[in-house]
Amino acid sequence: MRRSFGFWFLVIVGVFLNVMFLAGQTLSLIDHDLTVSLGLQESVAEISNTGVAFAKGFAFGDTVCYIPLFVIGIVGLLGRTDE
Repeated sequence: MRRSFGFWFLVIVGVFLNVMFLAGQTLSLIDHDLTVSLGLQESVAEISNTGVAFAKGFAFGDTVCYIPLFVIGIVGLLGRTDE
C-alpha cells in the first residue's frame, strides 16, 4: 500500500500542530513566564491576570481534550488500511 504525498503532508502538518500545541498550551500550564519569553503567550501586562487565567483555562481544555483527540486522529490515519 502506497500513500500519496497529500496524505503524508497532512500527517506531517498534524504532527507539527500537535507539537506547537504542546509547546504553547501545555507548557503555559507548567510555566507561563517561559511561554511568554518564547513568544507563544501574551504577558500579564498585556492581558491582565484575568486574561492569564482565561488563557490557562483554554490551555487546560486543549491539553486534556484536543491534544489527545488529535493524537488519536493521527494514529488512526496511520493505522488505516486501503483494501
